[in-house]
Amino acid sequence: MTPPLKTFIYPGKLSASRIPYHFSTILGSCIAVCLWDTEKKIGGMNHYMLPFWNGEGLSSPKYGNIAIEKLIRKMLLLGCNKKDLKAKIFGGASVINSSQGLYNIGERNIQIVDDSISIRNVMESYISSDPQIEVVGKAADPYEAAQIIKQQIPDVITLDIEMPKMDGLTFLKKIMSQHPIPVIIVSSLSHKGAETSIKAMEFGAVEILQKPIKYGETTQETISFLVNKIKTAYNARLKARSPRKMIIQPKLSADAILKKSRTQAQNFSSKKLIAIGASTGGTEALLDLLKPLDSQCTGIVVVQHMPAFFTGAFANRLNQTCSIFVKEAEDGDVVKQGQVLIAPGDKHLSVRKINSNFQVKLIDGPPVNRHRPSVDVLFRSVANMVGRQSLGILLTGMGDDGAHGLLELKETGAQTIAQDEKSCVVYGMPKEAVKLGAVKYQLNIKAISQYIKQFK
Repeated sequence: MTPPLKTFIYPGKLSASRIPYHFSTILGSCIAVCLWDTEKKIGGMNHYMLPFWNGEGLSSPKYGNIAIEKLIRKMLLLGCNKKDLKAKIFGGASVINSSQGLYNIGERNIQIVDDSISIRNVMESYISSDPQIEVVGKAADPYEAAQIIKQQIPDVITLDIEMPKMDGLTFLKKIMSQHPIPVIIVSSLSHKGAETSIKAMEFGAVEILQKPIKYGETTQETISFLVNKIKTAYNARLKARSPRKMIIQPKLSADAILKKSRTQAQNFSSKKLIAIGASTGGTEALLDLLKPLDSQCTGIVVVQHMPAFFTGAFANRLNQTCSIFVKEAEDGDVVKQGQVLIAPGDKHLSVRKINSNFQVKLIDGPPVNRHRPSVDVLFRSVANMVGRQSLGILLTGMGDDGAHGLLELKETGAQTIAQDEKSCVVYGMPKEAVKLGAVKYQLNIKAISQYIKQFK
């Protein structure tokens, strides 16, 4: 008897055959689905790495919903009937449900790319302290990183900007064109580094962290902060995932910075104001939101979660791209028509009323909802000072910062909008606001921009 032909199924590949064939593969946390037509004796196998394609970039059989559909279609072309198909699933790690959450395929794998060996080692020690994350590679430059990626595609990459042989921005472009992977930029505080990091966000990076990474008073707080950012980036690639939050104690509310007003007298102001909050994915969302606006737009104040120093570069970038005037807010700035003020990193931004104008007040103080600046602080100050004449908008982002503040705005009679799930990079902050009943409208970015134009 002639032995069956053999073929090896690589990740992201599939095959099916009418004739006897020996399909094989090697699985770790990946999944293989085997289909067999019990009547026609036709079989097939796929090998996929992730459960869902999120609709961005090219569809690929490395995603389960694509791989299974393609395998079924291939077998139907070979003459199979759906009713006669039987399936067996192999591999994976809690792909249906587990105590760690939904679609937890294996551990989150991360690659660290930085020319400083000390930075690489420190980050590895921090990241490896979380049992859900494995550091699968460390590279001193993009060429080393590319070789590692050929062996194993990581779930998340941390990337320095200024490196030998190839700069991080060029490498980022190559990653996004060949293997779209969530990238966290870890950059120095130089002005040039800040400008380049903002460009990196436009090219697809999901987060910026300043080097050296430090959060809170203890090393453990810094580790929790970094791990949370990595998990946020990992969740951003699959919108079907439920966002996870690391609990870092203490988690302070806006009460730590600003008390809620007991009187509604100031809510009868005739002057309008727009307040916007955003986090992960917000840099691109804000660009798309502000581009259509002009000098007749109501004054806008924005909190975008971003490290100190980077917010100035981000504001400059928006100002160069948009018709409306955009700048990083300074203490005492007046909120004016046709102008957008971006909260500086590491400062809470609030508004106060001076005579007939609304003025920015920058506040030092502890992080609120683990963020400084905090959206909740901004929204509370607007609820206190502007009330029903304001418009509150909560965009894409992880966690719940801004959700309670948006509810306070709504309770004063203000208009409230949350970005809809479909257009969010991470449907976290808007989702929490919806759950609280704080949202009057859920809209995509284009519709929000149109609403702003009419809010005068």
